[in-house]
Amino acid sequence: MLPNSALPRVPIPGPRALPVLGEGFNRLRFFSKPVTSLLTFHRRHGDIAALTEGSTAMVCAFGAEHNRAVLGSDGTFLSHGEPPFPLPKNSALRRILLENMMSKNGEDHRRLRRMLMPAFQKARILAYRDDIVAVSEQSLRRVVPGGVVDAVRVTLELMLDVIMRCLFGVDLSRDGDPLGPLSLALLEGFLSPLNLVLPYDVLGTPFRKLLRDTTLLEERLLALIDERRKAGEGRDMFSALIHAHDEDGSRLSDVELVAQSVLVYIAGYETTAMSLAWTILLLALHPEVLYDLEDEVDAVLRGEAPTVEHAASMPLLDVVLKESARIMPATPICSFRLVGEQATLGEYTLPKGSLILLSPFVTHRMGDVFSQPARFLPERWSHATPTPFEYLPFGAGPRMCIGQAFANQASRLILPMVLQRFRFSLRPNTDVSVQLKGISATPKNGLPMDVTSRRAPRPRSTQRPEPKGEIRALVDLP
Repeated sequence: MLPNSALPRVPIPGPRALPVLGEGFNRLRFFSKPVTSLLTFHRRHGDIAALTEGSTAMVCAFGAEHNRAVLGSDGTFLSHGEPPFPLPKNSALRRILLENMMSKNGEDHRRLRRMLMPAFQKARILAYRDDIVAVSEQSLRRVVPGGVVDAVRVTLELMLDVIMRCLFGVDLSRDGDPLGPLSLALLEGFLSPLNLVLPYDVLGTPFRKLLRDTTLLEERLLALIDERRKAGEGRDMFSALIHAHDEDGSRLSDVELVAQSVLVYIAGYETTAMSLAWTILLLALHPEVLYDLEDEVDAVLRGEAPTVEHAASMPLLDVVLKESARIMPATPICSFRLVGEQATLGEYTLPKGSLILLSPFVTHRMGDVFSQPARFLPERWSHATPTPFEYLPFGAGPRMCIGQAFANQASRLILPMVLQRFRFSLRPNTDVSVQLKGISATPKNGLPMDVTSRRAPRPRSTQRPEPKGEIRALVDLP
């Protein structure tokens, strides 16, 4: 894969543009059902497909070969750091979105990544175990057996508590700190479709609220920076970022500290929550796997809170989480990359400015790597050895998610705690379809589930529920 302006231009396959409506309609149709659209594009048009036939404005590339070409080349295929709407000058929103590591390229990106690494060193990640367990125990007390709960809401609330404690050292249940609500307001505002359509700083618009909430969040984080500097280095990630320094002794500026901490929050909160929610659903749809995992959790933990050592002694837990991340990755689209200079991908020439979309969701379902790819089969991991570009729930290459170790540890501690206490059953005829919120695949209608205590006996039969919606096309049920 080398830039070459002399190569002939071969039109990229894709759906035709409709008269008058043009490419915009194709984009709208694609992103209205992004997950099923990805599968349809791959099935109809192959490993490289344009959102509009012959156009290089936005191109989907599927499979390990193209993942390696794009993700492994940080110079030709650049981070697309520009947000989907204009940013007011000198605004907190502009500073947060344009000064974070993922918006940078070249040495700017490498420098910020080096500065963030101390917060994610193995010893520090392991030290978060006590906080993760304590916060999870507290959060799970809010789940009352015997009723109906939204499993998505359970995992979101739990992970918000966890990320606020581990990232900022804030206890939302006790401190009354505005950091949690302000962080949520930023995430919801940034993902609001209205802000894509009406990005105007006008009285009464959601965009003005987003600007105001972001200003308040920046002010709170700047105050927290001052508090942490006076208190000395603490256990949380934020303290590690404040005291991190590069080889020449330079440190992150206050603007950079705010931007990187918001990036870590956005990347670690909803994606980990959705990974847990999809796993709870898949276990409910495969009760025989659920019961085996319950037995493993009971045998290893014996009623105790899990430790890192416990998690390493539960092989079924490990492969259940791996398989869940394969078949329903929380980030079905792992990257939008901008072509920085004319390049080739496969047989196609891509001009500068083309946007490349990569999909773990499709790659994980390619039958040459994973047999029966639409089946939830944790046992496949006894022999499956995919390359980093064939299995990439956290991306791959020099921009691989820096928080992978933290997310893995959190999931391997939290899921056993959930299974110790509760059994979730999907309500009959529940419509489980998928929407894309930012980078995360979320159940469009939530996951209403009956929750019972683990003290209750198991159902006599292992008859699985029959859901409706897109899930039936995404997961083959035995």
